[in-house]
Amino acid sequence: MESASENFNLHATMQAIGSAAIAVIGHMLFKFAIHGLIMALLLMLFGFILEKRKHRFGKPLILVTRRVCLFCAVLCLPGAYFLVKDGHLPDAGVFNINSYGFIGLWGLIYLHLTAEETYHRESKI
Repeated sequence: MESASENFNLHATMQAIGSAAIAVIGHMLFKFAIHGLIMALLLMLFGFILEKRKHRFGKPLILVTRRVCLFCAVLCLPGAYFLVKDGHLPDAGVFNINSYGFIGLWGLIYLHLTAEETYHRESKI
């Protein structure tokens, strides 16, 4: 009877780990970041409208969206590299997510960050 270590192929295992890492970094994070950027641009527009009307939530919303835009731009870099180099994102296998999931996640992230920014701005006054 053969043991499991006799059939183990380190090179094939490392290739599988590498392709999985490329799929996660190049494809999944790219889609996550694109959804974040789109929501940030919409919320920044909303923040500018609130700021123009002298509402107290305008400035914190603008500050949060500026930081998140920078974060999402950095997350988009590997996926953009693959788009430019290959013309498509790396294959992610059976990865299938609805945009509602990303929108819900980013909504919770923005809610938390804006609440924290508002709290810290009001505690300084």
